[in-house]
Amino acid sequence: MVTRSTDNYEQHKKDVYLEIKKRFGEERADKFIKFYSSRWDKFQRSYIDYRVAFKMVDEYYWVKKVGTRFYAIVGSGGTGKSTLAINLFYFLDTTFDIKRANITTVSDFLDKLDEYPKIGAMKSLYMDEPDNQAHSLSKEGKKIADVAGRWRQQQMFLGILATDIRDIPLTLFNKLHGIIYLPKHGTGIMYRDSPNKEQIVMNALKKDYKQIGYAVFYKYINKFPNLRFSTHKGVIFNEEELKEYKKIKADDYSKTIKEAKQILNKNSKKYKQNPHLKEILKLKKKGLSYREISKKIGITPGRISQILSKNAV
Repeated sequence: MVTRSTDNYEQHKKDVYLEIKKRFGEERADKFIKFYSSRWDKFQRSYIDYRVAFKMVDEYYWVKKVGTRFYAIVGSGGTGKSTLAINLFYFLDTTFDIKRANITTVSDFLDKLDEYPKIGAMKSLYMDEPDNQAHSLSKEGKKIADVAGRWRQQQMFLGILATDIRDIPLTLFNKLHGIIYLPKHGTGIMYRDSPNKEQIVMNALKKDYKQIGYAVFYKYINKFPNLRFSTHKGVIFNEEELKEYKKIKADDYSKTIKEAKQILNKNSKKYKQNPHLKEILKLKKKGLSYREISKKIGITPGRISQILSKNAV
């Protein structure tokens, strides 16, 4: 039984050390507890489950030796995705700060990525419910995929938070090395590829998730190696930083609402000015040609072309 760090931090560390030593030997226990202490001693408590921490120390040294690792943290609203991400990415990189906890676009993520050394950065960075800015086959989508295909050399700890994996841009979805699923607040399940142990599970998870959604995590719970763990409520930010973090999130939400309203108002105005536009777009989506649409709504193909060129939605 491991003592909770919030009850008695020093006893907690002793218990964790003995657990790791019993399962993996003294050398790994010594190495782990040194890393663990370097992160949590200043707080006199741990902010992530020691079992997750143990796996993440493996990831840390893998990134240092081989290259970037990329995780998704998935779960419905209120399950604690942001809290876990903040604590997890701080554990991997103690320079992690508030600004890196509020990245909500792929564009901003790439800008931030560009700030760090292109070789041996050893920094953590994640996107929180990012917008899907570019289709995977578009010019922009291919460029994003090109960056993701080469970020291994930068040696980063990267993440993406999503309510549903299907919300993740496909160009990034295909690069995932691991998924952490939070079925409810306080509980997590982690699946990850472990190339050094020849355990490659992500291909199967990615493929099946498209068909059966969250059920995939339970389908493979006894088939593939996974880690079930507890999550914590607190975050590493102090009270002042936490206020700033919440303000940034609130401002970002307000910005998103404003942008959505502008688009809706713009489109509404277009539809009022061009009563045929909505029907044309509906028929065009079904694959009808301008000539076929013309016969259905009674205006010339030339006029249809003119309406679409002036009022693309």
